[in-house]
Amino acid sequence: MMETSSPENIGNINRSAIVKILKRKGPMTRSEISKELNLSFPAVSSNVKVLLDNGYIIYNNDSSHSTGMGRPSVMLEYNAKRAYVVGVCSDIKRIRAVCADMMGNIVSSVQCENDLTMGGEHMYNLMHASIQNVLDEAGVSHDNLKCICMGIPGVFDEKLQKYRLVPFVSGWEDIGLSERIRKEFHTRVIEDNVVNLGALGEYKHGVSAKCKNVVLIDYNIGIGAGVIINGELYHGFNNAAGEIGYMIMDKYHLRYSFKNEGIFEETLSGMNSAMPFASMKELVEFAAGGDMKAAQCLEEITVYFSMLLANISSVLNPEMIVFTGISAKVLFENKKEQIYSILKAHIPYVPELHLSRLEQDASIIGAVEMALNITDQDTVY
Repeated sequence: MMETSSPENIGNINRSAIVKILKRKGPMTRSEISKELNLSFPAVSSNVKVLLDNGYIIYNNDSSHSTGMGRPSVMLEYNAKRAYVVGVCSDIKRIRAVCADMMGNIVSSVQCENDLTMGGEHMYNLMHASIQNVLDEAGVSHDNLKCICMGIPGVFDEKLQKYRLVPFVSGWEDIGLSERIRKEFHTRVIEDNVVNLGALGEYKHGVSAKCKNVVLIDYNIGIGAGVIINGELYHGFNNAAGEIGYMIMDKYHLRYSFKNEGIFEETLSGMNSAMPFASMKELVEFAAGGDMKAAQCLEEITVYFSMLLANISSVLNPEMIVFTGISAKVLFENKKEQIYSILKAHIPYVPELHLSRLEQDASIIGAVEMALNITDQDTVY
């Protein structure tokens, strides 16, 4: 049986619509809002009063709108400074936090060096301090903080209530990150894999902004992916979608027992370290200088990387694959033609391949985006 909407629900829907239109289009008069939303002027006026009283919208003091008759109409705008969100992301070398208003405008930013060898508790302390520091710099109190989104390595296994697939950070499995941060800051806390947040940031504001099906591959020391399907971040059943380091490329690398480091990730790192070369850039330079072992190693990495792209494309059929991370960037810049050639020879629909536009900023932008989305969903006007 269909439930009839109560006046309270209708009012909330209308107020939500008014807020959304002001966020999207900027300052408007009551008459313009009425026309845009096809709501009566009295309905707009009564709901605008509620929104003004509660600080969701404010009068725009910098502009007025004249109809040519009488006094100019008062302009209204969304109050982006009513509350704030924080995004904080941890990667191999650093932890970065930003505080943003409700339009996503960054008002403060801090970062510090990260040392994964110090263990999970050390990383928790750095993330906690970064959140507090970015709030202090912005002058934002805990009361005005609506959501914290944290970008973390690995995944959170909800069934086991453990953080998994981060073998290089000791003591991380049982760190209890979200719960501890929630108790400290008394606000909504969410978390996601840092590469997933990078995919979201790139999808919303980067090179893949016009695509609905995108894969972002982050390849540096390790390798991982974030997947966007039909415009939504895809997590998989265990939140482990995109853990491409576990892909198996041929039968010669099959194992007889599970290891936390995936076979594909181990293969890639093994190819490089066996030489050894300090970085992908150094490997490319040695190969270009005539070093046969370096050239052979680079060829192997290029082929395996191209096979990875072909497999991902065959399963997901993305419009675009975006590369981030220094190893991916150097490899793509130097082996772009060969990569495309391999893909064209093996799959029917080759996606566009692009370097990330946002690069290291993608994950923190994605964290802010996710925090804002959650806050919007939770808000009752």
